[in-house]
Amino acid sequence: MLRELWFSGTWGRILANVIVGVSAVVALYLLYIAYRKLVAAYGRGRKKKVTVKYANVFELKPPFAKGTVQFGFELEEPTKVEFNILDKHDNLVVQLHNGELEAGIHPLLFDSTKHPNNIYYYQYVSDVQKVSKKFIIDN
Repeated sequence: MLRELWFSGTWGRILANVIVGVSAVVALYLLYIAYRKLVAAYGRGRKKKVTVKYANVFELKPPFAKGTVQFGFELEEPTKVEFNILDKHDNLVVQLHNGELEAGIHPLLFDSTKHPNNIYYYQYVSDVQKVSKKFIIDN
């Protein structure tokens, strides 16, 4: 059929070229779809889906500490946790906790009267997360 179109004149050649071009594009598209399905099927069992559960570190409201202050965070699964109070130069002032904790909400108390008025940071550290938040001691 294409041979007859080719030899039938100028319009026949144009039509034959269009048919060949469209056929080539469709063939490449089908090859692309087959390739994507093959890659998806082959890679499906090889990758492990990792879900990391992060802690929710609560804000200190207001950010001014007077007297005894309660810090807190919530864990979704048992985690080794380090909770520190740092000064504005990132020097350790007090370590409130260092060790394994169960899932749930964990309050930690800090007596701010033993420290001078200044800017401080409370820091939550685990194997997968590090959160630092600013607060001010104003006794």
